[in-house]
Amino acid sequence: MQTMDKEDFKARFQSVIRVRMDWHAFDSPEVVVQREQLALPRQLDRLWTPWYVGGTDGPPPQTPEAEPLSVNEAARDVERLGHNGPGVHRHVQEGDARDYEAPALQMADGRFLLLDRNHHTVAAAILGSAVTVALAVVRPTGGRRMLLDLPF
Repeated sequence: MQTMDKEDFKARFQSVIRVRMDWHAFDSPEVVVQREQLALPRQLDRLWTPWYVGGTDGPPPQTPEAEPLSVNEAARDVERLGHNGPGVHRHVQEGDARDYEAPALQMADGRFLLLDRNHHTVAAAILGSAVTVALAVVRPTGGRRMLLDLPF
């Protein structure tokens, strides 16, 4: 896997990442950023959103039910997404099926939490679009948590 420079990652994505990322932890040498390509729709089951049912912030991060919705779960019922639903509907109407890049955080079991492009990815799942997603994956080691508002 190809490594991405962390300063390049910050320059490209820091302004669009809306989850509360611990940028101090990100700067630690224990955190690397690597490139990974996913082919949609075949690999959709590896992608998660930072969203919860109803568009809420979700349960406290320390609780077991704190895992957010997968892209597939979000695509099955957009009405469950609360204030995130209209953005998904807009992307579905646009029908944009181009390859794209997205920042992500490594989760357990080879899964990735999208840090941006969630509306776009859920719309691609709804449409069954055949696209390639070039992920810039933040990979912390040693159990380091990277997000202040989600349990990852």
